Amino acid sequence: MNWSVFMRFANLDVLKGISQNLLTRFLEPFTADFAAQGISLPDPNLPEDAYFQAVATLFASPEILPHRLTEALHAVQEMSDPQCRDQINTALAALQFSTPSLPVLHIR
Repeated sequence: MNWSVFMRFANLDVLKGISQNLLTRFLEPFTADFAAQGISLPDPNLPEDAYFQAVATLFASPEILPHRLTEALHAVQEMSDPQCRDQINTALAALQFSTPSLPVLHIR
């Protein structure tokens, strides 16, 4: 397993760049997984610095992370790779041309 993925997410600057709101929303679906291990997710009402530190502490211990979360983090890591981003952008550009436009409605 590539532990560097988790170290990246344990970096306070990286977490702050994601934002507390998005981190809270990202982690929320894993609440039951953590609870099954007797671990509580950081309280989203904590002050930002305390929240980011608590999340960083979680990610710095990848051995306690639920399997579903590790899979999600690996997917995020893959999508952030420049080559993958180029592929995603190319696919999205192709979709723009194949998506039919909505008809214009004339209301009288």
